[in-house]
Order: sequence, then structure tokens, then C-alpha cells
Amino acid sequence: MSGDQNKVKDAFNFEKFNKKLLNAKSSKNLFKAKNILKSCNETLNKQPPNFNPELKSQVISLIEANNQKIKETTKEILMEIEKVEESFSSKDFFKIPTKLEEIKSKIQETGISELLNKVKSITKKNEKSIQAQRNLERYEIPVPPDIELEELELKFYSLNKILKDIQKENLVHPDIRSKIEEVYKIYEKSMEEHGLTDTKKSLGKNLKLKAKVLSESHNISKINKKFDGFLASAKNSIDLLKAKEFMEQAETILNGNESTLIYQDKKEEFLKFFENLNLKLKKWKEDTDSTVKNSEDLMEKFNFSEARKNLNKLNADLKKYGLKNLVQLVNMKIIICNANEQIYNEIKVIKEIFESKSYFKAHIKLESLKQMISTKFSSVEMIKSIKEQINTLIDQINEARNKEEAKTKEDVEKIWINLTETLNFDKCKEDLNKKRDFAQENGYPKIISLIDNYLNEFNLNNQILNLYNELVHSMEKSKYNYVRAEVEVANSHFSETPEKYFSKIKEKFSNLEKDLKNQIDSEKAKIIEQIENIEKVLDEKNDQAQIQSIVEDINNRINETELNEFRDLLGPITKKIEMNKEVIKEQKQIREKVAQKLLKIAEQDYTNLLEKINSALKKTPKIYSSSLKLDLENELDKIKSEIADNISQLRNEFDKLNEKIGKTTEFSEIQNILKNYKERAIKLGLDDLVQEIDELDRKCNKNTEFFEEYKKLSANYDGLIDFIQTINAIYKLDESSESEKDLFDHIKSKINELTKRVKSDSVKRETKVKNAFNKIIKNEVMALKFSKAIDSLTQHLTTAKNLNVTSIIPEIQQYLDFCSKNLPTLQKLENITTQFSTGKIIEARKDLAAIIPTLPKNEKNVKKIADLIISRSEKMHDTIENEIEKQIDNIKKDIPRLVSLVEDKKTAAAKSALLTARARAQYLGIGMTVAEIDDLLKICELQSTSGDNEKRKKKKNKKTEQSVVKATNVERTMIIDQSKPEPLNIPASDQRRSPDIETSKTSTRIQPRSTMRTSNQKSIKVCPYCKATQPTDHEKFCFFCGKQLK
Repeated sequence: MSGDQNKVKDAFNFEKFNKKLLNAKSSKNLFKAKNILKSCNETLNKQPPNFNPELKSQVISLIEANNQKIKETTKEILMEIEKVEESFSSKDFFKIPTKLEEIKSKIQETGISELLNKVKSITKKNEKSIQAQRNLERYEIPVPPDIELEELELKFYSLNKILKDIQKENLVHPDIRSKIEEVYKIYEKSMEEHGLTDTKKSLGKNLKLKAKVLSESHNISKINKKFDGFLASAKNSIDLLKAKEFMEQAETILNGNESTLIYQDKKEEFLKFFENLNLKLKKWKEDTDSTVKNSEDLMEKFNFSEARKNLNKLNADLKKYGLKNLVQLVNMKIIICNANEQIYNEIKVIKEIFESKSYFKAHIKLESLKQMISTKFSSVEMIKSIKEQINTLIDQINEARNKEEAKTKEDVEKIWINLTETLNFDKCKEDLNKKRDFAQENGYPKIISLIDNYLNEFNLNNQILNLYNELVHSMEKSKYNYVRAEVEVANSHFSETPEKYFSKIKEKFSNLEKDLKNQIDSEKAKIIEQIENIEKVLDEKNDQAQIQSIVEDINNRINETELNEFRDLLGPITKKIEMNKEVIKEQKQIREKVAQKLLKIAEQDYTNLLEKINSALKKTPKIYSSSLKLDLENELDKIKSEIADNISQLRNEFDKLNEKIGKTTEFSEIQNILKNYKERAIKLGLDDLVQEIDELDRKCNKNTEFFEEYKKLSANYDGLIDFIQTINAIYKLDESSESEKDLFDHIKSKINELTKRVKSDSVKRETKVKNAFNKIIKNEVMALKFSKAIDSLTQHLTTAKNLNVTSIIPEIQQYLDFCSKNLPTLQKLENITTQFSTGKIIEARKDLAAIIPTLPKNEKNVKKIADLIISRSEKMHDTIENEIEKQIDNIKKDIPRLVSLVEDKKTAAAKSALLTARARAQYLGIGMTVAEIDDLLKICELQSTSGDNEKRKKKKNKKTEQSVVKATNVERTMIIDQSKPEPLNIPASDQRRSPDIETSKTSTRIQPRSTMRTSNQKSIKVCPYCKATQPTDHEKFCFFCGKQLK
């Protein structure tokens, strides 16, 4: 038992259960909660007795609490309904719909639907009472004495109808009902007074009066609906102006001709709402004026944020209620507030600037503010307190600036007087610039003009003083010529405008001019002394370094002092120095040639130079140094001795190289040596030896060319690279080597050996290629493996071409073409074999007949292979024909068994067997057999159906047809063309089997139906009317159509 309890506990879903309890607690629909709790209680009752007592107790508590809440809520709603009924009794009809909607919503929310009918009943009574009260308004009491009879009759008719409807439904408030009955009596009495006492006769105009009443009711409803629409739109519109437009449109209706048709309660509602609307508009106008006035007061106290806050709040409220004219007014005040606040903020900034004593900035800022007010805020009213603030600022700024300008001018004049006395230009300039910057920043143009005038004189005196200091420094550096020129320029300036220059500066220049004259005289004496020393060194030692040093000292001094007039003193001695330098330069060039082993050229150059020096000395003694001439003569003797030794050594080396060249193949090394020999021979002037070296170098080039070609062709041949081209190139190289005279014997021998090896290898390659070809023919082509054979022959053809075995290429190509041409035929034969093996005999037969014309014919060199293909197709043909004959015989033999099944009325078995046999016979194209089977199937249908139920017969025929199709699909013999299969048409030249085979097959297919039966079936009758074959020969009436047989 405990095990069962555990199973129950395991099955109990606490999560789902708790979720249901939570839904019940949170649901406002009390009856929905009641159903959920009831379900939960039932679920717990299904559990064992001791299962979770706390949970059961909780559910029971919730059920009780929910039931109590239902009672309380029902009581509350009933009390509210009673209040509504009291309102109904007191004829307060127009408040009732709102209260009823609230009660209805509460009922739907709590799910206490049983009270809805009560609400609906009160709603209907209220609506009917309102309608009756409105109908009552249409009848004047007392009846107007001048009323027309037709109108009186019409009103009486409609009043009669209203009273009948009220009495019939019994829903209208009793007071209204009694009022209508009272009015009815008044109008009835009026009818009698006007001689319309025959009520039945009067009411005989029912159709006409009814139409008029309907028309009048429709018109009243239409007008009230239109009026009520405007009133409702006005009430629903938040936009008060829009609401007023709706009310004006409703007022137009109310003041028009149709005002009498408007219900009285609607008129009262309209007047009350219109009055409230006007009061609202008036109040908003007053509130707007009050807020605007308050905001203006706040702005005068510079409390712009509070003013803007009040205006924005008012603006939002006015927009909400669509009061556009007031919105425009408030928007304008907001603009004024923002503009004045911006101006006030600018004034505060100007005050701060002014208090920091930046008067000019304050002035500029104030002018900018005035400009902004005149442009940006020209259309905005400026408050009084802002105007006062601006005027006060203008006065304060002007007064402060005037005092500041006077003080600045006084300071500038003191700075200038101090400069003329101390000449402290840096300090003065710094002070003046500070004052000028101050004047510039603070907008004092007069001060700026005064300082600019001072600065012009300042610059002149500062420049001339700087020039004086520079000239003093140049004097220290011995730049006398520059100082002399600048002093002359300064003196000219002093004479032109003496009033602009300070007296202290003029005195300094006068003292400088005296010092300059003394220094120039001293420099001239020193230069003359140094020139005399150069003459002495040149004549005695010819020491160019010392001479050059002295000349450089003189030139440096002249450059330093810039006294160029002293350069004329150096002219003669400089020319003599240059001539000796030229000889030394030529001596150095000749020594470079000696270093390069150009001994012959150097010898000639020394001879020419000495001749030139001797010639010059005859004309001008001591123009060249004697020690220099002696050095040149000694160097010439040394060169002549060295030339003789080099010629002998070069001849011996060349003879040894000639012996070595007939044995080596490293001609580049030999040519490098020859290049060196040629350079040495040229330097030694040996022209005949140079010619011999060039001839030997040309032979080396030719042998290098042949040997490189030999190496390349040998490598290509060994690596089978461009094999055919390589062989042809080897033969051509051999021919060229025989006719080349400059070729060395050992190079020619190597080329001949390579040619012999190539000829020997050609015979071996041809034998290998032929053997491989024969193997492919035997193993692949003769085995009819054409796909593999094509790949092998293609590869072998490429090999034969690459190995230059041209004799076998035509034969390979012939076999390759044959295989490619007949490969599709072989593939089709394979497909036919597959079809035959899967039971598709007729398709295999048709496909075989289609490929017969494509079989190979008249093939000369490949006749054996062609015969193999033809033989395979013939075997396949025989196999297919035999199988067809076999299946036809089987069907013929099975016909008597099928007839027996039909005669024995084994309908189900007979029908299944007949459908299978019919499908196969139709597939094999045995037309007569198909017809016989169809006749047997008709008999089966007659046996399995009743003759008087045509509908059932059609249904069975339809099923039979479907069974035929299904059986056909099972046998995979869906026949597209049901014509008899044609025999294979093999050309006579290719037929090797007995000529009577095809005839026998054809005759089998075209036999008449009677010949396919046994001898006892030949006398079976055929109906002349429906052409149905009879099951026996002794039938008197057709089994199919029932007519008498002849």
C-alpha cells in the first residue's frame, strides 16, 4: 500500500498545482477562481487520505474565502442596482446609463454574470422611458385651436401608436405612461370636437399616416443625431476653441427652423455645457492676464527664470486646450523674457569686466550689446530696469577711460627723455611697446600715434648705434675696408638730418674714424715684408709648401682686412709660383702612369716635359727650380731600364699558354689570362703581340660556343628533355664541327662520340615501343576493354612521339581511332545486357535493333576486333529472341487454366491472374491474346456485379481499370507504344544464323486468335452484335448483351 502511495506522490505535480493556486488567488474573476479551486480540491481528493493535509486545508480555506467574497460582491452590486432603480423611480433617467456601465463593468470583472440580466432589464426600461419622454415633447398641451385637421389626425395616429407600444411592452415609467395617456385623451377629445369622432374610419388611412409618421420620426432622429454629434464632439474635445466651434454649429441647428424637433433634454444639456464652456474660456483669459502681469513684475526684479517657468506652464496649458490667441500672447511674453534675460546676462558680464578695470573690453562689450539690441531685439520691448542699467554703465566706462588715457601719455614722454640721456634702447623699447600694446588693447589711437612717432626716431638712433657697435667689433677682427665704407655712410646720414640723431652717438663715430686710419697704414707695411721673403725661398729651395704657406698668410690677411688694393703687390711672384706648380702637377701624372705600368707612355712624357723646361730656361733664367729639373732626369733613366725587363717576361709567359690551350676545356680561364697579357702588351707598346693574343681569344670564343652547346645537348638527351629537337640538334652540331677550322681537336672528338651514342640508342627505343604496343593490343583491345585501351593507346602514342619512334605512330593512331569510334557501341551493348537481366526484354530488343547499323563494317586492319563486336551483338540478339519466345509460349499455355477459372466462377482468383497475364501479354505485344483476356475479364465483371444496379457496375469497372494499371506497374510493363514489336533488322551480309529464325518469330506474333487456342476452342461463337466471345459453343444467348445468337 505504501508503494502505491509513493507512486501517487511521484505523479503529483506540485509546481503545476501551486501555479493554479496562484492564478486563483490573483484572479479578479471570482467565478473563474471558484472553478480553479474546485479543480484543485478534486485533484487533492484523488490523492491518498493522508496526503499533505496542510495543502488540503489551504485549498478549503481559499474556497470558503472566495465564496464569502462572491456573496459580499453580489450584495454590493445589488445595492448599487437598487440605487439605480431609485434614480429610475425619481425619473433621473440621464444619469442611469453611466451608473449602469460601471455596474456592468464590475459584473464582467468579477464574473457574477447572473446579475447581467437585471442590468439589461433596467437599461431597457430606462431607454424606453427616455424615448417616451422625448416623444411626449412633440405634442402641445393644450391642442392649438388653429391646428390643421390633417396634422391633428397625424398626431393622434402617432400618439395612438406610441400608447399601444407602451402598453404592450409595459417598460415605461408609470408617471410618463400616465402623462401620455392623459395627452392621448386630450387629443382624442380634440378629434371629437373637430368632427373626427369615427376613429376606425380615420384610422383607415393607416398606410398614408404610417408613412408620414415614419418620415417625421426619421427626420427627428436625423436632426437630433446631428445635433447630438456636435454636442458629443464638443464634450470630447480637449481643444476649447474647437469645442466652441462644435457648439456654435449645434447652436445654428437650435436657432434654425428645426429647433422644435430637438429633444428638450438635449437642449438643456447643450445650454448647460455651453455656459460651462464660456466660463472656462473667460477663466483662462483672466488667468493668462494675471500670469503675464506677475511675470512682468518678476522680470523687472531680474527673476527671469521664475517668470519664464510660469509663462511656459501657462503656455503648455493653453496649448492643451487649444487657446491659440492666448498662446500667441504668452509666446510673445516668453520671447520678451528670454531677450531681456540675455541682455541682463550681458550687462552682468560687462560689469565684471569693468570692475576688473578692463575698461576698453567693457566698452567694446557694451557697444556689441547695443548693436545686438538694435538688430536682434529691435522688435522686442526692453524692460525699464534694463535700460537704466545700460545708461549707468555708459557713463561709468567713459569717465574711467578718459583718466586712463591722460596717465598713459605722461608715462610715454618720461620714457623718451630717459632714452636720450642713457642710450638704453632695450629698456626704452620694452617700455614703449608695453605702453603701445596697452593703448592698442584699450583703444587709445592718440597714444598709439605718439608712440609710433617716437619709435621712428628710436629705430634710426638704435640702428646707427648698433652699426657703431658692429664696426667696433669689425675693427677688432681687422675688417678695415668694411669699417671705412660704413663710417662714410653714417657721416652722410648725420649731415642730412642732424636733428634726428642723438649727440652722444655722433661723437662716438668721430673717434672711430681716427682709429681706422692708423690701422690701415700698419697693415700695408707688413704685406711688403712677406712678399720679399717669398722671392728668397723660391730662388734657393723651391719649397712649394713653405711658399704656399706664406702666400696663404698674405691672402688671408687681405681677405680679413678686405683691403683689396694690396693684391696688386702679389701679381709677379704668383705667376712664377704657378709655373713651377704646373710642372710638379705633370710630374705627378707621369708617376701615376708608371704605377699603372704604362712605362712606354711615361717614358715619352718625361722626355717632352724636360724639353719644355730647357726651352723656358733659355728665355727666362731661374723661372723653373733647378732641383725640380734634376728629379725629372733621374726618373726618366729608371723607366727605360724597367721597360726592357717586362718585355722579355711577357714573351715567355705567352709561349707557355699556347702549349696549355690544346688540352683544356676551361676556356674562360684562358681568356682571363689573355686579357691580362693584352693589357700588359698594350702598356709596353707591343702591337704584334696584341694581334696574336686577339686571334687566340677569338678561337677560344668559338670553341667555348661549341663546347657549351655540346654540354647542353648531352644533358637534354640524358634527361629526355625536348627529345626530338635535341637529337636533331646533335646531328646538326656534328655537321657544323666538321666544317669549323678554328675548332680544337679534343672538342671535335667529344661531339663525334655523342653523335655515335645517339644513333645506337635509337634502335633500342624502337624495339621497346613496339613490344609495349603489342601487349596493349593483346590484353585490352582484343578483350574489348576499349575505355582502358583508349587511355593506354593515347599515352603510348605520346611516348612514341616523345621518343621519336615514328614508324609505329600510324598503326597506334589507327587502333586508337577504331576504339574511340566503337566505344559507344560497346557501352550500349553493356546497357542492353543490364536491361535484359532486369526483365526489360522489349526495351533491350529495341535498343539492340537501334545499334545494329552502327556495328563496324569493312574494317581492313582491325577485322578481328570488328568480328568480336559483331559476334557479341549476335549472341545478345539470340538470347533476347529466345526469352521472348519462351515467355509467349508460357502465356499461351496458361490460357486454358485461366478459362477454367472463369468457367468455375472463381472470380477473384481469375481476375487477379487475368490482369497479370493481360499486362504481360500487352507488354510482349500479343494483341490477340490481350483481346481474349479482355473477354474473360468482362465475364468476370458480369459474374461479380448485378445487372440492375448500373451505378455499382460503373464503380466496379473503375476499380477493375485501376487494378489493371496497378498490375501493369507491378510487372514494370507500362507500355507507351502498344504496337507489335518489330523484328531485328540485321543486314544480310552480317547474318550468320539460320535464315528461318526471324520468320518463325514473326509468324508467332501475327497468328490469329483461334490458332493460339487448343483444338476444342475453335468452335466457340462470337456475338454479332457486341462482338463478345462466348465461353462455350452451345450458348443460345450472348452472355454479355443478352441477345439471341445466330
